[in-house]
Amino acid sequence: VWRDVNANGLQDDGATGLVGVTVELLNSGGTVIATTVTGADGI
Repeated sequence: VWRDVNANGLQDDGATGLVGVTVELLNSGGTVIATTVTGADGI
C-alpha cells in the first residue's frame, strides 16, 4: 500500500509506503479469511 501522490494508480519511483494499514483478504462469499497490517515499507 503506497501514497499515490499524482493519482495515476501506479507505484512510481519515490512513492512511499503507508505504515499501519489493515488489509483484508475476502473469499468469493465476502468473508474475511486473512488480515495483515502493513509495515514501514507499506508491505
